[in-house]
Amino acid sequence: MPIVLDRVRIVSHGQEIAVDGQSYSPWSAGIKLDQDVKPPPGVLAELSRELGKPLAEFGRNTGSEVIKMTTEFQGDEAQAVYFQAVKRVDAKFILKCPGGDRSITGKVTTWDVSSNSFGTADCLKPLAANPENPVVKVAAIERCPKGSVLAQSVHEMEP
Repeated sequence: MPIVLDRVRIVSHGQEIAVDGQSYSPWSAGIKLDQDVKPPPGVLAELSRELGKPLAEFGRNTGSEVIKMTTEFQGDEAQAVYFQAVKRVDAKFILKCPGGDRSITGKVTTWDVSSNSFGTADCLKPLAANPENPVVKVAAIERCPKGSVLAQSVHEMEP
């Protein structure tokens, strides 16, 4: 799930890329219950334990994960789009209440806080020559010019 898709820009070898670091479609971790009850304690901790991954606390916004940075471009000329992403976690749950005749159901939406990944997609190169990250496809569709090599190679893969 992308949290940053920077603007596309032409860069050359040795040129610095200053990343704007603006959130792309920000959202917050949360819990939604199917009943009109107070959220039960421990749901997030139990899910985190079950997945073996640290999860973002309820109310935390993906904007808190944005890394602003400047990096030197090492490749040849590129039409670069910087991206940053986290792995979203959507989970439904059922909690049995003590006594067993009632249960609480709902859905948790959060992300794996250890999954923050980032990189640069190059609109001048095909998908196979770009980083192996699903966000590269999103960058191609959302930021690369429609006729670019990357955008075309992504569209050719669509059924």
